[in-house]
Amino acid sequence: MPRRFRAPIEAVDRADGVTVWELDLPTEHREAVVHLFGELRQLIREGDPDRPPLIRLFPPTYVDDAEKQAEYRRLMHDDLIRSRIAQLDAAEALIGPDGPDELDEAGVVALLQSVNAVRVVLGTILDVTDDPDDEELDDPGAGAESIRDVDDGLDDSPEHQLYGFLSWLLEWTVRSLSG
Repeated sequence: MPRRFRAPIEAVDRADGVTVWELDLPTEHREAVVHLFGELRQLIREGDPDRPPLIRLFPPTYVDDAEKQAEYRRLMHDDLIRSRIAQLDAAEALIGPDGPDELDEAGVVALLQSVNAVRVVLGTILDVTDDPDDEELDDPGAGAESIRDVDDGLDDSPEHQLYGFLSWLLEWTVRSLSG
């Protein structure tokens, strides 16, 4: 009998009525994601939020007014950095090899936001753009059951495969919250 595909994250209603999210990722995948969170954390601390690749994480609020944008950045920059790093720390504790196999909704949201942040930064570095003609990704009924299903159309470089993996994990995380 063929092995049933198991989603990397699924919402499960326990007998006591509480919904939890079961995380089913191999240790090496967890370690890879934790490593990426660390890389992003370092980039956020040391990088310029007004330049690629961080500009997508910290987009300008006042595009047409440099003075207002500078004032906003002066007032909010440190809070935005602290918030993003706290989010990465929380997600890392959850998905790390020693993290729990069950998450609550807040944990899933932290994971979703952190995986998406890494994916956005990597996509910026790789100059990946959304392809509106990719019907498979746009079809919510299409089941992405492997990394290859998500990253068709990307080249086979390790970086693009990593981007595909993050897309796959993000898709399943969103599905787990939607279902």
